[in-house]
Amino acid sequence: MAKQGRKTRNRNESSETEASPMNTRSRSSIPAANDVALDQNLRSVANRARSESISVGMESFDNTHSPFFLHSADHPGLSIVTHTLDGSNYNNWSIAMRMSLDAKNKLSFVDGSLPRPDVDSSSFKIWSRCNSMVKAWILNVVNQQIYDSILYYEDAVEMWNDLYLRFRVSNLPRKYQLEQSITTLRQGTLDLATYYTKKKTLWEQLANTRSLTVKRCDCDHVKELMEEAETSRIIQFLMGLNDSFANIRGQILNMKPRPGLTEIYNMLDQDESQRLVGGSVPSTFTNHAAFQVQTTSTLEGQNQILLAHGSYQKPRCSYCHKLGHLADKCYKKHGYPPGYESKWKKPQTIGTANLAMQFSPSKEQSAVQVDQSKDDMSNDQIQAMISYLSTKLHSSTVESIHVPPSASTSNSVPVISQISASYKGYKLLDMETRAVTVSRHVIFHEDIFPFVTSNILDATKNFFPHLQSPADLDPFHAFLNAITNNILPQKYSDAKEFQVWCDAMRDEIGAMTRTNTWNICSLPSNKKAIGCKWVFTIKYNADGSIERYKARLVAKGYTQEEGLDYEETFSPVAKLASVRMLLLLAAKMRWSVSQLDISNAFLNGDLDEEIYMKIPPGYADLQGETLPPHAVCRLQKSIYGLKQASRQWFLKFKNTLRGLGFDKSHADHTLFTKLVNGVFLGVLVYVDDIMIVCNNDAAVEEFKEQLKSYFKLRDLGPAKYFLGIEIARSSTGISICQRKYILELLSTTGFLGSKPSSIPMDPSVKFFKTGGKAIPNPEVYRKLVGKLMYLQITRPDISYAVNTLCQFSSAPTDVHLNAVHKVLRYLKGTVGQGLFYPADEKFDLRGFSDSDWATCSDTRRSVTGYCMFIGDSLVSWKSKKQQTASSSTAEAEYRAMALATKELIWLSRLLVDLRVPFTPPAYLYCDNQAALHIANNAVFHERTKHVELDCHITRDQIELGFLKTMFVRTDNQLADPLTKALYPAPFREMIVKMGISNIFAPPS
Repeated sequence: MAKQGRKTRNRNESSETEASPMNTRSRSSIPAANDVALDQNLRSVANRARSESISVGMESFDNTHSPFFLHSADHPGLSIVTHTLDGSNYNNWSIAMRMSLDAKNKLSFVDGSLPRPDVDSSSFKIWSRCNSMVKAWILNVVNQQIYDSILYYEDAVEMWNDLYLRFRVSNLPRKYQLEQSITTLRQGTLDLATYYTKKKTLWEQLANTRSLTVKRCDCDHVKELMEEAETSRIIQFLMGLNDSFANIRGQILNMKPRPGLTEIYNMLDQDESQRLVGGSVPSTFTNHAAFQVQTTSTLEGQNQILLAHGSYQKPRCSYCHKLGHLADKCYKKHGYPPGYESKWKKPQTIGTANLAMQFSPSKEQSAVQVDQSKDDMSNDQIQAMISYLSTKLHSSTVESIHVPPSASTSNSVPVISQISASYKGYKLLDMETRAVTVSRHVIFHEDIFPFVTSNILDATKNFFPHLQSPADLDPFHAFLNAITNNILPQKYSDAKEFQVWCDAMRDEIGAMTRTNTWNICSLPSNKKAIGCKWVFTIKYNADGSIERYKARLVAKGYTQEEGLDYEETFSPVAKLASVRMLLLLAAKMRWSVSQLDISNAFLNGDLDEEIYMKIPPGYADLQGETLPPHAVCRLQKSIYGLKQASRQWFLKFKNTLRGLGFDKSHADHTLFTKLVNGVFLGVLVYVDDIMIVCNNDAAVEEFKEQLKSYFKLRDLGPAKYFLGIEIARSSTGISICQRKYILELLSTTGFLGSKPSSIPMDPSVKFFKTGGKAIPNPEVYRKLVGKLMYLQITRPDISYAVNTLCQFSSAPTDVHLNAVHKVLRYLKGTVGQGLFYPADEKFDLRGFSDSDWATCSDTRRSVTGYCMFIGDSLVSWKSKKQQTASSSTAEAEYRAMALATKELIWLSRLLVDLRVPFTPPAYLYCDNQAALHIANNAVFHERTKHVELDCHITRDQIELGFLKTMFVRTDNQLADPLTKALYPAPFREMIVKMGISNIFAPPS
């Protein structure tokens, strides 16, 4: 009876602790609710447990059902779970730990149900031994950093609660991410099992973030909640299925009573198996597959082609209902890129064309038969269809062809099999009886129902009118359409499954072997080898087509130690203003602009240090070599990833150019120039990407041949895409933008379908460091701002907004995040906006400087803004908060003038290095009369004592004749958008005057 009472009481205690937030066994079936106070729950559990007495007698210590029982296999070095806790995987780790501890009957040591007894108690020693054992098990499955932070806890429950409060992911962003993933997950190209597994994993992860728990009971209310949660999952699962399950999905939704989720999966799996296997038609007769394409005047001659292949599931667009893409990348919704041409050419006449392919499952031969007029379709169309059928349908049966209903196929008739060209009858297969019947000879009247007539409106070509394609701009158009997202492998185990990536890795290893980059040897006992990894990318031709698949071996240089593995580092990165300057001058002086890429550039640098690297993943598989014990690579030359790699490569390249007669620019150390007999050649280096400008095409070819004798390079032809900048050139000038980068950013952040904003920042909103609520994951904010910073290369219109938002990266709030979202919505409406450099001959150097006094709400510092023009072309700009507070607007304006003066001096030196005729003075425009008087007055007085150094900078240049200051009205102050947020009307007026335009906008 005593034991019976103890068991009853233990069951009651266990049922009470079910409500603890530490317990997750009953969460998966409970719908979402508001989070509860975790600390209060933990304290209540601990206090309740400590108030109870331990009713385990000494006679139960050896009982296998006792929590104090230790098996002979239990020891402190045991790892009871396979995954180590690193902080990011707490949810999965805690579930696995609870299962393992429960299996060993030690769960009560971490959930608080078995508290520490008194020291004088007879059970204290055995409790302490088990407690230490559980502590050791926890320490064995955490990383070193977490190990050190929990080592000194006395009780296992304290360890467990510390980890719970630290790492449990239950915040709102995590729930938002999971809910979004569940909603957006579609089957697409996934098979049914993979799709179901991914969906179920997301459901379980979401359930694990919910902290509402209830006691187990059989009341109707709990059953209703569980039923509602199950129904919600079923709807989400069915919504994500491909259209090939449309019929069975409709049947499931109409079933009463509703089947369970596992039953539904079984029904779908059987349906898929029947469609794939059950459609085997006897091969005693010839099977046929056919296209029927109808074009009418209502669709402007566009061929509507109806085809689906049951065993090859492609994603279907929810906007245009076509296969092969999703709505966020639909050209009909977001606009066609410039120069886009349909894969199928428009036919010369309007009519109906039938293309039929006959094939037999028992034969490999096929015949092609074209019905009606051959002129209805072009030869390219016919050959493309034949090729598609030969590759996709050659081994398929009739039943594998599935035609889902959609708007894009509403004017087409799916033809299963035609008897002959003269007999308009068709073989029809009954899927239930497997009987084949032949229809009578019929004539189709395409002008009446069910064919679509002219009452159907034309499909909308462009959802956003401002994204219409402009007039042709040379081959640049084809390139824009070609650079799209491609799925890249993330590690060697993924890449080895594809032959193209295996070949790419083999080529990289071969290149390193040919250049003697390393020697294979055994690792010395006193040395440490650094790791390496593969990085995969796709290289494009100038027209946007895929040139090759590139696999690059990268060393893990972050493990190098300064003074031991390297001494100095240097990165040969060109100034982005220099890139714009070269493009600007190329437009004005009709220079050619070429682009080169040095293959394996970093492999050309020689190493001075002794460095060992681990064998690359898959090296033995790719090369088929037998390696020595403890094999490593002794590096003779630098490779990508080493901290000194860029320095050694640039040193080699610089010495090579100097040997060819080039001079290094004093304004930009990555710019090299050469002038011989009136032929000018300029070379700009950005790591291993090289831009060449020249006034003689023959000199460019000669220079490329000279470089080929030193390095292995790839000639990319005329510059089209450099450092993420899209370059379009015509006879009127050069246009640069970052359209592809913006589209990728909007797609990644989910703002591709957002409502556009007319301005990047609201001028009525003031920002404070403490304004708003802190966001749970500041890293998201920092990544967004970092991506926007790179976008400033061609977008001065967002410089002020990005500069302002960068100041709050350390502790962003929801107010700051909303401001970032407004910038993204502004970019949504100005995707193709960029700079245009006209082909004129204006070389006067002009600058505009401005400041907004005490604009910072936290520090009361002013904001400096300037923009520099060569002729009418914007080449340099900046928006920056001043380092000190100014006591007056004159001081703030004069500090801005001093900063602008320095930029004008640098630009003039860059022009001199580029052999461009520049005649002083340079003009600096300011809208503050007091600042202009200070600049032109040589007398120092009370108003200048705080800006005396800045006075010298500007006044000296005025006295030398280099600089001339001019007054400009505020409504013509082009630097105004760089110092403050403006309302839509003045903002649009200013950016037009700055030379910002959108070549993708329709002509006005």
